[in-house]
Amino acid sequence: MKDPEYGDNVEKYSDNNEELSDGKERWSCPACCKQGRVTRSGSTSSTCGARSETTAPLQPDQSTPTDTLTLILNQLSTMASDIKDIKNSQSQLRTDVAYCRNLLQQHSDSISRHDDLIAACETNIQNIQVTQTELSSNIDNIESRLARSNETMHSGNGASSTPIAPSSQAETMELFRRSHNIILRGIAEGNDDINIVSEIIRHIEPSAENHRLSITRLGRTTLSNRLIRVVFSSPIIVSNILRKKNSILSHPTLRHVKISDDKTRGQMQELQHLREELIRRQTTGESNITIKYVRGKPSIVHTATQEITPSKN
Repeated sequence: MKDPEYGDNVEKYSDNNEELSDGKERWSCPACCKQGRVTRSGSTSSTCGARSETTAPLQPDQSTPTDTLTLILNQLSTMASDIKDIKNSQSQLRTDVAYCRNLLQQHSDSISRHDDLIAACETNIQNIQVTQTELSSNIDNIESRLARSNETMHSGNGASSTPIAPSSQAETMELFRRSHNIILRGIAEGNDDINIVSEIIRHIEPSAENHRLSITRLGRTTLSNRLIRVVFSSPIIVSNILRKKNSILSHPTLRHVKISDDKTRGQMQELQHLREELIRRQTTGESNITIKYVRGKPSIVHTATQEITPSKN
């Protein structure tokens, strides 16, 4: 019987196959595993191939030691790059932390300054409240005195008398208003008046600077070295400055500045009369006399015996 694939040798192949199958070693035909063979029914089979798929051993890794070393070196390079990035990130984090600490310190300093300013504002508010109370009390006293004076003049001997002249009342109110001011002489035009005035006040009475309200040049702008009026919140501050005004003589650059109170027209006339009287008395031979302020009023005083001659007005 002839086989389509092996022809006349089919019997011989069958005998050899039986002989190999009886042995202990297993053998498979490479040709059958690759191409299969045609069975008598006409279909192809490759049992050898199926057996090869299930029993074939895993192929070992074909990489060489050089490839393995290259792979390890690449991994080490990647790790080194990652470490470098981590170090850069750490350095950037240190810089950010230092910047944040600097900002925190600045904010802390700013908060401390704001606390000081708030405390100063609270003190100023308290001083303003005290000053307002004093002003209210002084106004009440002035009004009471004016009312009592009018009542006294009206009730004298049952006869009607003329009340206090409006000019006298206006003079009293003007005296009170100007008691909050000082006048500075000798400050040249064109300078920074605010800084110069602040320097003068701090030199004489440092605490008075917080009570300064305004600074104004007096007179026409065509005049040279116009007077400067400085307004404060309280007459007490003005009294303290006037009492210590001679301390300006120790200032290295502002010792030439003259400081005085803000006189009304009536006060200036009174002072002028005193000066004329002083000159008259000195002309007649009287010596050791001068004009001094006693309890806020100008008077002619004997310098040796401190005998006071009050003004006639």
